[in-house]
Amino acid sequence: MKRAAITSFITALLLNACSDNGAVTGTEGGKCYPNGTCDAGLTCASSICVRLLDGGARDAAQDAGDDVAMDHGIDAQKSCEAVLGTKCTKSGSECGANNTCLVVSGTTGFCTCTCTPDNPATELVFEDTCPDTTKHKCVPFASGGSSGSFCLEYLGNSLNDCGTKYWHGWDSKTSTALDPLMVAVGLPAKSGPFTLTGIQYRLWNKVSAEPCSNTLPHRVEIWVDNVPFPLPSPTPAITLPSASMPSASLLRVIDFTLAMPIQLKHGEHVFIAVELAPDSAKTKTMCISHCAGTGESSFKTAGNKPPYSWSTVKSAGYKRDYAILALGFGG
Repeated sequence: MKRAAITSFITALLLNACSDNGAVTGTEGGKCYPNGTCDAGLTCASSICVRLLDGGARDAAQDAGDDVAMDHGIDAQKSCEAVLGTKCTKSGSECGANNTCLVVSGTTGFCTCTCTPDNPATELVFEDTCPDTTKHKCVPFASGGSSGSFCLEYLGNSLNDCGTKYWHGWDSKTSTALDPLMVAVGLPAKSGPFTLTGIQYRLWNKVSAEPCSNTLPHRVEIWVDNVPFPLPSPTPAITLPSASMPSASLLRVIDFTLAMPIQLKHGEHVFIAVELAPDSAKTKTMCISHCAGTGESSFKTAGNKPPYSWSTVKSAGYKRDYAILALGFGG
């Protein structure tokens, strides 16, 4: 595209140097008309009428189309960001023409927009099209008659900074065996009430000699408390059992949409615990992704049955968090 434009410019300069050869004004090689135009099919460049080289017109049209598409995409993102999380009714009139009212329970809904989620198979490219990926994430959602991929808000802490910087970890290693663990995050509703509509986490398959598998059955527990540290024997509001999953590539992204959203009050914490259980032969185990963080709100405990003996990841000397995300809408 640039090469065609440069070539056209050089052609114009050459023709300008020879424009006194008697060519008729307005024709190819002749001077432009006083109003800066030429005969049909020609373009006025440096006061000389020239015919754009093959591809030049197409490139110019493509550039114009790209600019329009880019402007439209930016406008759509601004429109979505302005209303994302606003409460709405099924009509969606509160959300604007280009956005959607995502009904999460009964007649309760929140304004959002459709989006393209990140593709975990392309680790060097981040395709999430939500307005601000430090605050929003594009995830599959199916509830209340709505189905598709939509922008949801994070429940904030340092997990918001994951972006594309995930890495795998082997949390179940002991000196001689693979033992079951529970890992968890505690996420505060520190900016006001929050409606939790779903969760997401990432599981790794075997890397090098590590005994990782992302196909093993496991359970997930979710509960809410007023304290920032998980209790030894919590009472889960929701327990999500998981059967064995089919084989997958290096990375499996798990998305759960809650059948009934969980309402968090300002100051409450939601805890999401994932079981990392080995297979019966203890040759493979679950490996969950991490991302940069403080380690203060991520926890682990030996064993997969209460009472648990939770400790922070920070206490083990690591500045990282489990990439377990709480998704929904604030307000």
